[in-house]
This record gives sequence, C-alpha cells and structure tokens, in this order.
Amino acid sequence: MRKDLKAIIISQYGSQADFAVAAKEREARISRVIRGREDLTPERAQRWAKALGCKVEDLLEPKRG
Repeated sequence: MRKDLKAIIISQYGSQADFAVAAKEREARISRVIRGREDLTPERAQRWAKALGCKVEDLLEPKRG
C-alpha cells in the first residue's frame, strides 16, 4: 500500500474523491494505485504531481533491490 501517496493526497485535498476531480481521474483508479494494484504511468504521474504541487519523483515508488 502506498501510504505515503495517500497521505499527500489527504493532506492536500482532504479526500481521494476531491483529488480525483482536481486530477481529472476516476476515484477507483486512484484507489488502485494507492493499493498497489495498478502502476502509476509517467503521464499520470505528471498530472498527479501538478495537482499535488510536488515532483513526479515524489510519487513514484522506489525501486526494490
């Protein structure tokens, strides 16, 4: 689970639903990304970063090694 991403979204928008509106995204997709069931594409990461006022790198999961 991407608790870091969820925390950023909640701190900025108060809910995933409000973030979904701002990011022009379906709330279900946001939930799937947060839960790790779907990857955040580079295009989506750019749109989300803009809506959250952060860097794309802040949204991408660190590589496990």
